[in-house]
Amino acid sequence: MVNTSPQHPTPTDSTSDIPPLESGDRLIRPEFERRYNALWTRRARCIRVNLTRNRLSAGN
Repeated sequence: MVNTSPQHPTPTDSTSDIPPLESGDRLIRPEFERRYNALWTRRARCIRVNLTRNRLSAGN
């Protein structure tokens, strides 16, 4: 079971240090919020990269 409890979760936490969940794992509120914030941070980075690529390819 995953039992990580960060002291101060922030939206800038790296997603690489988040272990995957397994069947039956339960999360405490701070861990859920840390994972949720990291997910949106990662998605925002992906969108930013895609927009940058589109702008660069449109300029060619």
